[in-house]
Amino acid sequence: MRPPVDKTRLEAFMKEVGKRFRGNRARVHLVGGCVLVHDGLKAATVDIDLDIRETPPQDQGELLGILRDLKKELDLNIEEAAPPDFIPVPAGASDRAGFIGTYGRVDFYRYDPYSVALAKIERGQERDFEDVATMIGAGSIEWHVLETCYHEVLPLVPEKGLKGDAEKFARHFEEARSRWEQSQGKKPS
Repeated sequence: MRPPVDKTRLEAFMKEVGKRFRGNRARVHLVGGCVLVHDGLKAATVDIDLDIRETPPQDQGELLGILRDLKKELDLNIEEAAPPDFIPVPAGASDRAGFIGTYGRVDFYRYDPYSVALAKIERGQERDFEDVATMIGAGSIEWHVLETCYHEVLPLVPEKGLKGDAEKFARHFEEARSRWEQSQGKKPS
């Protein structure tokens, strides 16, 4: 079991990626819990989930090699995992990506928080519900926008979702809604 990733370890990771990458340009989206750690909303997470799809194909091999090396050298759990690997993403996801910083020739971004929240809800683990509640509480996402995004992607889940289980996704979303309403002092609908 590797040690958890706190903000110091995450920052060291991004600096090291930037120092080692010699390609033209790379764009890396941080995903999930590591974004909450970066933003100070969570003390630590178990892994660094990221997406490198927007890095030019000719530079992806070099970047992957660096990530493999850092996984061992820095004793980190690093995974290529992003919402489109599991669920359809709502329209405008790329516009909602937030810039974190440039390290060398690598631009780091936050993945669209609504896509991340939906992927967490779809997975439906306790820590996922907690992360979504943290995102709402911090103002990273707004419930009414999340609900709009959910209604957009739900019909696409059977065809384009990894698990294709729209009913399970709907149950998990209702659980998230109930928790949100209870946190607002409302009776669950």
